[in-house]
Amino acid sequence: MEVIHAAKAMLNEGSVEEKDEGNNPPGLLVYVDAKYNPVVATDEASVGEFLRNEQIPVVLLWLGAVLAARFPLLGAASPQPSSQCQRKCGSVDIPYPFGIVHSPDDDDGHCAMNGFGLTCNDTGIDDGGRHRPFYDDVEVVGVSLQQGQARMLNDIFYYCYNTTTREMDSSGSSFRWLDFAGTPFRFSDITNKFTVIGCETLAYINGHDGRNGDDGDYGGKYMSGCVAMCRGDDVRSTLSNGSCSGIGCCQTAIPGGLQYYHVEFDSAFNTTEIHNVSSCSYAVLMDSSNFTFSTTYVTSPAFTNNYGGQAPFVMDWSIGNETCDVARKKPGSYACVSDNSDCFNSLNGPGYICNCSKGFDGNPYLRDPEHGCKDIDECKLPQLYHCTNGGVCRNRLGGYDCPCKFRWKGDAKAGTCIDHFPLAAKVVVGTIVGILIMVIITFLVILHKEKKKMAEFFKKNGGPTLEKATSIKIFKTEDLKSFLKKNKLIGSGSFGKVYKGLLENKLVAIKKPINGSVRENEQFANEVIIQSQVIHKNIVRLIGCCPEVEAPLLVYEFISQDFGISRLLAIDKQHTASIIGDLNYMDPVYLQEGLLTEKSDVYSFGVVIVELISRRKAIHSDNNSLVKCFLEAHKEHMKATEFFDK
Repeated sequence: MEVIHAAKAMLNEGSVEEKDEGNNPPGLLVYVDAKYNPVVATDEASVGEFLRNEQIPVVLLWLGAVLAARFPLLGAASPQPSSQCQRKCGSVDIPYPFGIVHSPDDDDGHCAMNGFGLTCNDTGIDDGGRHRPFYDDVEVVGVSLQQGQARMLNDIFYYCYNTTTREMDSSGSSFRWLDFAGTPFRFSDITNKFTVIGCETLAYINGHDGRNGDDGDYGGKYMSGCVAMCRGDDVRSTLSNGSCSGIGCCQTAIPGGLQYYHVEFDSAFNTTEIHNVSSCSYAVLMDSSNFTFSTTYVTSPAFTNNYGGQAPFVMDWSIGNETCDVARKKPGSYACVSDNSDCFNSLNGPGYICNCSKGFDGNPYLRDPEHGCKDIDECKLPQLYHCTNGGVCRNRLGGYDCPCKFRWKGDAKAGTCIDHFPLAAKVVVGTIVGILIMVIITFLVILHKEKKKMAEFFKKNGGPTLEKATSIKIFKTEDLKSFLKKNKLIGSGSFGKVYKGLLENKLVAIKKPINGSVRENEQFANEVIIQSQVIHKNIVRLIGCCPEVEAPLLVYEFISQDFGISRLLAIDKQHTASIIGDLNYMDPVYLQEGLLTEKSDVYSFGVVIVELISRRKAIHSDNNSLVKCFLEAHKEHMKATEFFDK
């Protein structure tokens, strides 16, 4: 900062160096006397008079155009940044509204909002990365969008006894300062504390809030002090690690809104008498959240060495100087442009900050949906969003649900889901479930065996051969199962049973042979195929077959007169051991001996003739058989005409 360099020159040389930046007005020096009454000095003679009278210089400020041009106030949000903007300097992320620029006043690429430009400087130090971000000449070590804070490094001011000159030396001058007046930054009054270390030490902190008063001076002035002492002759015996309550260490809070502060040591308190044990005093405004006092800070240079001569401090920042309610009415300058973002009034001075709405994460200052506020999948971050002890995590837009699992009650987010199912009920349910599982397993085993058995029957009964035939239809067991019931039975005999059914809107007769009454394998299949190809008005047509059962089911067209049919005999065969037919017309020789010949059909034909001349139905019965009556009449030499229909 140019104003700081001018102040250093004046203090070191004991004179005022009037600095004119082009059209900028000359500087205005503000001093206080020994009683801390403010006095304004406008020329070098007045300053010299103050120096000769050993007055205490408090603050050097450049007012007017110099300050306004150096740190412009935020009036409107900048245009959205270019995707080419640098977003990292060394190991530090630089999120918008911050941005890397060539100089704090130059931002042609809109990489930063007004007042948030940082430079990425080559420090020449390899530890932590050679390039590091700076806000003017103050190093920035971190930025938080959510908290609206920037973490920076502040020089530790010292006041030490010089054994060579036998006088007290200070770090550059008797007081040091940091000036953020006219910027969007204010010293955090929550995190920072004015910290003083020493055994004979009184240090003052002076500051203001950066607002101009009516007389051109800065208003909101503040001053405080902190005393660190050590009791007794033995300094070490009075110190205690971790304690910063006035013995060897002192801390005091600061008010909110401060943008400028400087430190001054009271020369009446010095280490001249105790320099062999404690030669230096230290003072700095620093982040106190991670500070722990060590007795070595008083008796050695450990304090400055541990922090590398610079202690971290926190600056609160905000957008503009308006409240959220006012800013929302100005969409052209309103900074919370991302969808699902909210505005919050600054808690440290005027202005506001933006945050993503609850359940969303990203940069609320960017319109780009890829980098703006996006929904958080809380279920993928169980370490941050709890859903434990029986909870079932379900993500939703802007949040997540975590109900307790079935039969449990409570709050899974708090980890208090409790199983309300009694032990006795668990035992009963467990037993029932176990039985059901056993039943299901048994059923599956049986079903598997049945399928395996059906496959074996299918192969045994010539199924593969039947599948190749076009004249016969292959039925599955489930196609015919519903017809194989007692109320569908239309006939039975030694060969098996016949059932009536309806397939494809056609009446059919389904024959279920007795096991072992049919031939096996390809011979049976070939006979069925041949029979299905026989078309004659006196022969019942075979429609299909079901070979998946032990005794294949045969499906015929249904007719009211259905008498016995014999299979076609091969030329070299005189009889067969297996037929398909009706007992009412079947040859008794076949019924007794199981042998079917061509004479068997002659017998069946004769039965039909008897039915025709007598108009009586042939019934297979031991006591009331049409054939039996005809034979007995013939045996008694009765005339056949007596059977004729009169």
